[in-house]
Amino acid sequence: MGNAAGVYVQIVALAVGLGALIAASVTAFTVLKLAGAAYVVFLGVQAIRHRSDAREAMHRLAGSAPPQSAWQSIRTGVVVGATNPKTLIFSGAFLPQFIDASVPAAPQLLFLGGVF
Repeated sequence: MGNAAGVYVQIVALAVGLGALIAASVTAFTVLKLAGAAYVVFLGVQAIRHRSDAREAMHRLAGSAPPQSAWQSIRTGVVVGATNPKTLIFSGAFLPQFIDASVPAAPQLLFLGGVF
């Protein structure tokens, strides 16, 4: 549920013009690519630095420790969904193919994003 809400945040950004800006500006697209690459590098470094935390979490899950609350899981899902660059690029490239150019695009994108 959280991931779907996060992806819908991306769809709203595309519907209000982020996709058109990225498509029209080579600079904006380059900035997005570089920011995505930097984010992936950051995540990799964090994973290496905190690998013992992941090991401890796996041991806790195997034991009797209580799992995350539902709200914590939803919040984590929203953050992951909203910051996933692959979903943003997919939505920006795929959804506009199904837009009728004779009517406003934003409501159509919001509907298609909701279906997705």
